[in-house]
Parts: sequence; structure tokens; C-alpha cells
Amino acid sequence: MNCLLFCLQLQNAIVLQRPESYANTALALTATRQQVFTTARGARTGVPHIAIVVTSGRSVSTSQAAAAAAAARRSGIEIYAVAYISGGTPNMREIELIATNATNHILTLGDARGTPAVVSTALLDSLCQ
Repeated sequence: MNCLLFCLQLQNAIVLQRPESYANTALALTATRQQVFTTARGARTGVPHIAIVVTSGRSVSTSQAAAAAAAARRSGIEIYAVAYISGGTPNMREIELIATNATNHILTLGDARGTPAVVSTALLDSLCQ
């Protein structure tokens, strides 16, 4: 798949919603590992398994989110974290624990409103280098 097509598909897939309370990031990462990246769902050996987590970094439990992210990485999933402000400053420590690499796997956005195009373009730059 070329990068432009990927960018368009990513932009169409991103739906940013602010949770009413703390997010259960650990549960989401565990479900992604156990239910999304499976051979039954089309996951293949030798093809990158990439998860993109859009978060304020304020989940129910930072330690559980970090453990679920570590389990996902051990299973071969590369995690990009998109940090956004949702009524306050993102918890960058939690976001760093989720991302595969804190140096080049984190994108920070100023606001969650109207950002799918920004997210997809920035991720395209990171993923398609």
C-alpha cells in the first residue's frame, strides 16, 4: 500500500472523541493485542503490526496501561501514541510508557477537535520514512 493511500484511509478511520471520564487504556491495548492483531483478522508474519493510540495520557491506571503496552510490544506490535489536550495537560509520562519509542513514536496535538487530517499527515510522515 502506498503512503498516500494509507494516509487517506487513516484519516477516514480516525474518530476523536473526548471520554467523559478516565479512559481504560489498558483494556483497549489488551483488546487490540488479543483481538485485532490475529491471523484470523489478517495479521501476517513479516508485516509490521502498528497500533495508534490517541490519548490524553490520563487513563484509569498508568501502571496497567504501561503493562498492557509492554505486552503488546512483546507480541510484535509497534505503538504510536498521539497525545492531545482534553481539558488539561496530557500525562506525558503515561504516553511515553505506552509508545514504542518516546523519541519518534509520540505526536502531540494541541486539541482533539478537527484533527484527523493533522494526525494522519503527521503519522504518515513518521510511518513512511
